[in-house]
Formats: sequence, C-alpha cells, structure tokens
Amino acid sequence: MTINTSSKISVLMSVFDAEEYLHESIDSVLNQKYVNIELIIINDGSDDGTNKIIKSYNDKRIKLYVNKKNIGLTQSLNIGLDMCSGEY
Repeated sequence: MTINTSSKISVLMSVFDAEEYLHESIDSVLNQKYVNIELIIINDGSDDGTNKIIKSYNDKRIKLYVNKKNIGLTQSLNIGLDMCSGEY
C-alpha cells in the first residue's frame, strides 16, 4: 500500500497511569519521518503524572481526551476512534 503524502494518519493511544514510558511513546510517534499525523491520546482516569506529561507537549498534532474515571481499554479506544479524522 502506498500512502499519499497529503493523507492524514490517525494514531490512537489509550493510557492509564503510564508516566514511566509515556515520553518515549509520544516521542516515538511524533518523531516519525511522516509528519501528517494526529495523535489522539485517551487518558483513562490516570492518577499519576500522566496528564501533566501529555500537556507538557506543545504540538498541535496531539488531541487529548481525559476520562473522569477508568473505564477500560476497549471503551477508551472507542472514544478515541470517534475522534480520529485521518484517512488511515
């Protein structure tokens, strides 16, 4: 499959108390050679420093949604799927 360089790619990530590896995960997505992406992060009710880490990024490609309580991976990903606007 060949991706047109003008096509937006949506990357969906659900996190819960993920502060230990979150910087590495976000950086891995944002530092890809292909830059026409959106990174949708669903914070699934974390009570550690996860939200602070996500908000420390000043990148318009990141969209953050915060669940008030932990609802689980499946429901969080479904919320994120509704937020995706990429072609892929």
